[in-house]
Amino acid sequence: MEDFNQIEPEQISTSLEVETLDVNLFRSKRLWIPSGARGVFGGQVISQALVSATNCVDSQFALHVSLCGTPDPRHH
Repeated sequence: MEDFNQIEPEQISTSLEVETLDVNLFRSKRLWIPSGARGVFGGQVISQALVSATNCVDSQFALHVSLCGTPDPRHH
């Protein structure tokens, strides 16, 4: 049986890898499709987009807040 505590950090770091195709153009190296899902895991896609975005700007700029979600219609 695999020791998931040992492979998890490797899976996290490799799941965020993107390939540079051109200036400001990137492609995912790996996409995780959860068992029984209709598509890829959205959190991974968002994370890869953030990695790509930080690769497009000067290193003096950094992401300091990332808020993703659907507004709750009950709270205006």
